[in-house]
Amino acid sequence: MKKVNPLYILSFVLLLLIFVGVKLSKVSKDKDYLESQLAQNESIALEITALKKSWAASKKNSSSLDRLIRSSSLRSANLKTKKKRDSYTISSESIDSKSVDFLLSKIYNGTYMVKKLYIKRVTPHSVSLKMEIAL
Repeated sequence: MKKVNPLYILSFVLLLLIFVGVKLSKVSKDKDYLESQLAQNESIALEITALKKSWAASKKNSSSLDRLIRSSSLRSANLKTKKKRDSYTISSESIDSKSVDFLLSKIYNGTYMVKKLYIKRVTPHSVSLKMEIAL
């Protein structure tokens, strides 16, 4: 029986250790990447749940729209409203620019989903407005 040279065994063990070290470092990098992705996914999930809660409050949106329409800044606007099961329609034949600015700033800064918006200039200082908001 032939003897195996100890240098061959030593080089084989050395190559095996290098291979295992490279694989271990790759696994470690993959683990770090996956941990960062998990943290990012968790933050996105929290943001999505917060958005769902704010957008899903249709009763709150309906009552806050009613308060907005009854506000003192919009009393002179002569707004007509129609409330349906899934939408809220606001219309006016002639509304001044200050009232339109107030109404649109409140709606667009709130958590309302505007389905339709039609604005047409009637006079230099007033417009015709028709808006549909999803509840």
